[in-house]
Parts: sequence; C-alpha cells; structure tokens
Amino acid sequence: MSQTDGEGRGVGDERTHRPAEDEAKKALRELDLRRYVHAAGFWRRWSPAEQADADTWLRRYFWLCYQHPEERIVVIDRNADLVWHEMILDTRNYRRACELIFGRYLDHVTFFETPSHDEWEDLKERAHKLYRQAFEDVILPLPDKTCSTIPS
Repeated sequence: MSQTDGEGRGVGDERTHRPAEDEAKKALRELDLRRYVHAAGFWRRWSPAEQADADTWLRRYFWLCYQHPEERIVVIDRNADLVWHEMILDTRNYRRACELIFGRYLDHVTFFETPSHDEWEDLKERAHKLYRQAFEDVILPLPDKTCSTIPS
C-alpha cells in the first residue's frame, strides 16, 4: 500500500521532467524560505546571522541534491535541516518547490535510518567533498547527525 499526500497522489513517486540547470537555479533563487526560517528559529532564538546561514545552507543543500540526484547527501548544517523540516510540513508548497527545482518530490530520510557510525562518517565525508567541489572557499560546519535524501 502506498502513501498518499491527502490529494490522492502517491508520495515520493511523482516523476516529471528534470528542469534544465538554469530553470532549477532560477527556482532555487526565487524560493521564499523566510517563513520556514522564522518558524525554525523563533523558539531557538536564532540571530539574524543564524537565520541567514540556515537559508544559505539549505539552498546549497538543495543545489547539491539537484546536481547529484543519484546520491544520498546529508545536510551538513543542523539549522538548515530544521528549516527543511518546517518546509516539508507545508506539503503543497514543498511539493511545488520540489517539482520546480528537481522535477520530482525530494524525499526526506531521518538520521534514525543511518544504520551505523561508519556509514554516517562515510556520508558526512562524501557530503563535505561535494560541498567543497560546488562551493569553493566555504567553511563547512561540522554536523551532528542530520537528515538526508533518498537517491532517485
């Protein structure tokens, strides 16, 4: 039995076309994360700098997911992960954003599904490599266990 999204569509099985790189970049640039950043940071009392960093790291994460749809990539910034959680709760807008950026629903995998310390270290090392390749001159955060995607 498959899960549905409340509107009868199967969750995670939407497959449309993968947008061209310039379309995905435009959609990502235009993505309004303000309400999700606010929701994630309000009770945690994030500073404006922490809010801006969470926004930036989530956009970077989404870009890596676009560039590497075949890989399981972990979110390396805890606050960006929290913003992603808030965004996912807005299911209709999240699904629409995913279709515009990725051409498919971007599934979320909790860190509880990472079976071992060694696998987590491998995932983290791979993520750091991808971040360094895509975003030169960035200082990478050292993540706690966070969440990842399911490769397509």
